[in-house]
Amino acid sequence: MAAMNAGTPQPGEPTDEAQLQAKLERLASTYFEKFSTPVFRMQELIGFHKNHWLLSDDFKMAYDQPVGLIKGLNPLNSNSCVLMVPEDPVLAENKLGLDYREVHQVIRELTYGIYVLNQTPSISLEALYDQGTWCNLPPGFNDTHIGQLLISVDYMMKSLWHGAYFPKEKRTKFNDKWREHFQVSKQNGKPEKEKSFLSDFLSHGMVDMGKDPDYCDAYNDLQFDNEDDPDMIKERIHFMKHIEDICMQMTLYQKKVMHEKDIYMMEADMTISSIVRLLDDRINHDDYERVNTRLQMHENMLRENLMKKMDIRRQLFILKFVSFLTPFLIGMRKRMKIPDTTRFLPDLSEDQCKTEEELPPLMLGDDFKCKNFYPDKNKYFHLHGGINIDFETDDLEATPREVTNRYSDILAMAEQGFIKAISMETIKEHYEVPKITVDGKEYYLIFLEFETFFNPQQPAWIKAFNTKLTIDLERKYLPLQDTPMWDIFVKHFGKKKTGKLKAQMTGPRAAAIRGLVIIFVHMCRKTLGQQMSRLTKQDEHGLSLLHHAAMNNRPQIIVSLLRQTVDINSRRNNILSTGNNLHNYISNFSAFLLITILKIFF
Repeated sequence: MAAMNAGTPQPGEPTDEAQLQAKLERLASTYFEKFSTPVFRMQELIGFHKNHWLLSDDFKMAYDQPVGLIKGLNPLNSNSCVLMVPEDPVLAENKLGLDYREVHQVIRELTYGIYVLNQTPSISLEALYDQGTWCNLPPGFNDTHIGQLLISVDYMMKSLWHGAYFPKEKRTKFNDKWREHFQVSKQNGKPEKEKSFLSDFLSHGMVDMGKDPDYCDAYNDLQFDNEDDPDMIKERIHFMKHIEDICMQMTLYQKKVMHEKDIYMMEADMTISSIVRLLDDRINHDDYERVNTRLQMHENMLRENLMKKMDIRRQLFILKFVSFLTPFLIGMRKRMKIPDTTRFLPDLSEDQCKTEEELPPLMLGDDFKCKNFYPDKNKYFHLHGGINIDFETDDLEATPREVTNRYSDILAMAEQGFIKAISMETIKEHYEVPKITVDGKEYYLIFLEFETFFNPQQPAWIKAFNTKLTIDLERKYLPLQDTPMWDIFVKHFGKKKTGKLKAQMTGPRAAAIRGLVIIFVHMCRKTLGQQMSRLTKQDEHGLSLLHHAAMNNRPQIIVSLLRQTVDINSRRNNILSTGNNLHNYISNFSAFLLITILKIFF
């Protein structure tokens, strides 16, 4: 995919306006072609494009900008800057340093996402009806390097938590055949014939995480249950009773951002937290504390051990860089600056960026070292949880005095390293990023050039891509048709449950919970019409569509409802004006992104 080296005409290229326009239209068509199969991917891409709270022009509500980078960014009039990224000494010792081509790849993908598609990176692993796992990426980050990193890190986090793991090549092969091999019913997701499944999982490459050389000590400090203690058995049963409503979530955030004119220094980190999606009428405070005590041990184990595998450590290093770039580029977009991608190294091929759509289930053997979970005998299971980026940062701080004193030298060194990398005539295996020592710490120097951004007209490639998406593709792929829509429901929920979802309100609720944006928008328009009472109607638990979206961290669904003037202060059991409002649900379920959304409306 060589779609992005377009925009400013290069030396030797035709400069005739008509020829340039035709070239850009072809590039736009080539780029969007990858979203055309299956058709639903393109439809969901359009749905996300219209419903981002920070980026979509269709969302007209007034709000304050998120604090920190997005609100406080104040670039100079120059069209370049230097990003100083702290080196990870462990990765450097293992010769796993930063590569300029990879840097340009992730910036290019974020430029597409933030400036064209109105999307930001995240992932949510979702349970399918047959115990498979859906990799729920924003559609603009399917088949991207960032998407690969999110899937790889999240899968390893969940595998370490559960105690079993498929290496990538083996899980891809197993995912293609396990449903047919186990004769899984499309009605209810259960295998047609009972058999001993563990031997099949092991023969296809699943491994005990306790035998992985990087993680063999990860479970040593966990307190496992004494199977002869009746109280311990009760605790285990209590924990497993709630397991479908528990997940682990990673949040990438900035500990500190420092700024001196055109130099930005980042210091990113991550945290792992457990989420219990249970309302107070399903679990009381004491029982919640019993579950939470066990989860705190699991959180600590993951935080202390996840980065022991060098591949995962390096992938997390790149994702931390992405977590800085995301609010940084949103801030630059709002100040009418866009990365000049014509000055980037060649992008990776489509094959190199292919992402997995689904993951196969896992299973535990009696002799597996990890005892965090106790699934029923001979039962395999799905994974759920995700990774988010916190858009808010602390206010920008001044850089160390050494950076101020060496300001010109740093700019020159960064630009020279950049020019050296892009001037190589043949594709290299590795493109070195220059480094500098500041206060005894090594930093990578990334030189980034910008051009003027004026949505949707400038630069020229933005206009071509925007026209293709908002006019040509919307006309071709929308509105959504009912038959393929219900096929998507069958894929997620099975035929039996899909039949029940065809009832008037349960379909939109299921779409809101799962985050199926374009399906939710379509069903609300068709089934609910313009009657506000039907959009705000509460179910048997006293929850509206807005509550379900908040509890499951679905910002696009919330924006879709707000665009239809649904009250963001909607309370559970609102007839009596009692119960929690949206803010309580967001806070209780640790949806960091949605906390940010809510702050800016009040």
